[in-house]
Amino acid sequence: MISRQCTSEYINRLPSFIRQIKVITNGEYLLEVGEDGYYHTEISAVRNVPSEYRCYKIKGHIENWEAEDAAKTDWIFYRHGVYEELHVGDKVCFKISKTEVNNWKDIGLARNIYPADLKKEV
Repeated sequence: MISRQCTSEYINRLPSFIRQIKVITNGEYLLEVGEDGYYHTEISAVRNVPSEYRCYKIKGHIENWEAEDAAKTDWIFYRHGVYEELHVGDKVCFKISKTEVNNWKDIGLARNIYPADLKKEV
């Protein structure tokens, strides 16, 4: 039997849980390097760029996205043919060579992540 106190506590915490679920669903969370040395995430969008490049939005951020001057989205960016083609929903892991933040007309303040290694997870 559930006590009134437990029910009341659950109801009070419910808005916080719902906010956390929305944050995770929208990809607004900090990615951390795994024990294997890779960041693990999912592709959430493909950006239309010149054919010699590939650009994929990832769920999550490699650095603080809540700071006012921080990138609002993170994108894996590389030359066509260096790594395999990716699609929305693909699970990937990557190591970082370098990053840079740019302010793009179409996507705003965004971080380009240039991978040192990139693999599609099975």
